[in-house]
Amino acid sequence: MIDERRSRKRWHSILKGQIISLDQAPLIECTVRDLSDAGARIHLREVSQLPREFHLEIPRRGLRVHSRLRWSQGTNYGVIFLEEVKAWTDPLRAEQ
Repeated sequence: MIDERRSRKRWHSILKGQIISLDQAPLIECTVRDLSDAGARIHLREVSQLPREFHLEIPRRGLRVHSRLRWSQGTNYGVIFLEEVKAWTDPLRAEQ
């Protein structure tokens, strides 16, 4: 049996995203791979030093959410949302 630590449902996704630094540094393109109401797993083309807090923007969802870096492993990063988000309730829509 797999130990599932997540408290909320997550959806696998392949959505274009952007990391927007709070200090006006250049934006970083990313791919949002997993998505929930509490956070996301994002993928970058190469290992990068991300700021501790930033805005994660997902244009296709019309979403821009204040986020905090939680973990990193290679080119994958986990972020938690610092505000409540309910932008995706239909798992089929998360794939669009």
